[in-house]
Amino acid sequence: MGKRSKLSLILLISCVAFLSGCTNTKTPEIANEAGETTKLINAKTFLETLAPKLDKTAKDITPQAFSGGSINGELSGYLLNNTNIKSNSGIQEKIDQAFEGWVEKSVGDGIGESYVEYLKDNLICSVYSKVNYNPEETMRRAYSDEKDSNKKKETSNELEKISTENSQSFEIHCGEFNEKNPSPLEFSFDLFGEEPFWNAELRASSLTYTIPNDETNQFNTDSTYIWFWGTSGETLIFTGEKYNLGGIAGEINKENCIDSGFGNKHKYKAKIRFGATIFEGCADKMDNFLVEGRKGIAENLFKKINYNNYRGKLDPKTALYNGIQTKGNLVEIFLTQKGKEHTEYLVLGKTDDGRKTYWQGEVPVNAETCEKYLEVPGLMDFGIFNSCPRG
Repeated sequence: MGKRSKLSLILLISCVAFLSGCTNTKTPEIANEAGETTKLINAKTFLETLAPKLDKTAKDITPQAFSGGSINGELSGYLLNNTNIKSNSGIQEKIDQAFEGWVEKSVGDGIGESYVEYLKDNLICSVYSKVNYNPEETMRRAYSDEKDSNKKKETSNELEKISTENSQSFEIHCGEFNEKNPSPLEFSFDLFGEEPFWNAELRASSLTYTIPNDETNQFNTDSTYIWFWGTSGETLIFTGEKYNLGGIAGEINKENCIDSGFGNKHKYKAKIRFGATIFEGCADKMDNFLVEGRKGIAENLFKKINYNNYRGKLDPKTALYNGIQTKGNLVEIFLTQKGKEHTEYLVLGKTDDGRKTYWQGEVPVNAETCEKYLEVPGLMDFGIFNSCPRG
């Protein structure tokens, strides 16, 4: 536990409405800005669906609060573990399937061990795994200065056996976000106003913004890590730090706002302090499903965002998505498929008539497409369309 305590814990949300294990009681729901609701499942119920994959039962799940440096206090939580899983059990694949469609955060790896945090809806889950081995003996072999080539090969084979033949330990710990401790996924906003808000984005654990470059008299894009999320009354608050700016603290309130840059109306007001300097602007809440770090099967993503026009070369049933980027009504998604070198980018816009396809295929975007969508607001400055020639 000592090693894991050094890894930053990020709050998170999870409810998997399609998983079984619901009771007859009414399932809680959350609604987004568009009024769409998502049914929530509590941490214990989710772990009950995972227990058989770890050769355990619901009786093996124990109450244990979820806490960390980014959480103000503790979250209600539960723990499930197995310290003796056979190496050929396929457990990692089963866990990957269970967390399909979740946002992956805080990945940490050591010799024979790993730590991953996942977010979805109202849950946060950490997965800690390690190979059961003798650390001292393994380290001695790993850093041996043996000169004999045959003995080197023998040592290499022995180390390989440790990772492929030794048993494994898995620990899955899930907690539930609440009003006092909202999920980082709730902190997905585009910011507007004077610099740096004319091109700023808050996406859970990162704040991207523009900053003046005194040498070029232009603006550079920079970003910083956000490590705390919470509330103060009805105000969303977050904090972070940047080495050249000092502490960063932000507040977002649901209050009508007109930005000073373009005079557009927005539903939120924002205030961010960079060191001793305070900037004020407006904000729009973004879809917290389409966020960086979410990974899963393409077909499930298309169903979630109601997209029916994929005509690419990959099979949506087995293709995987990641690398999600968003800006306003635009979204870019990177698609891959196991066993295939072919990869694709999908760039979509959200219109009154549904999702519009601006590009699906490899890069770069061809000249004809660049010219066709030249007038789409913000598209030429977004994702792979940045490579389009400017007139």
